[in-house]
Amino acid sequence: AFLAALVALAIAMRSLVPPELPAIALVYSLQLLANTQYCVRTFALCEQFVTSVERLLAYTRLPVESTRDEEDGPPRRPSAPTRCDDDIEAARLVPSERDAWPSAGEIELVDLEYRYRLDAPLVLKGVTCRFAAAS
Repeated sequence: AFLAALVALAIAMRSLVPPELPAIALVYSLQLLANTQYCVRTFALCEQFVTSVERLLAYTRLPVESTRDEEDGPPRRPSAPTRCDDDIEAARLVPSERDAWPSAGEIELVDLEYRYRLDAPLVLKGVTCRFAAAS
């Protein structure tokens, strides 16, 4: 719309203004529009990068999931959120737990149905599969 108004103004004032001035105004207005578009795109990209960093920082502050001391025991939660490196170290099995871990076994799913929420439709319907030991 801006370019159309500029062209209409140049045509209306063609007898009063030398032709070089409207030509220069058109060239500069095209450059201005291109630079404005580039600035908006760059700003949006910068905002996207900042949002990514904010999300990463939020994920590092999530509390650690509960773990169980015994098979039927109540879940135990850590006293305070820890850093990611500490969480990775804590997740490694210590030798006594490694000995108690089953060395063989299988998992069998029969007619598995799954939905993300109680009011959501099923996303998995009738899935049956078997995972043999050491597979």
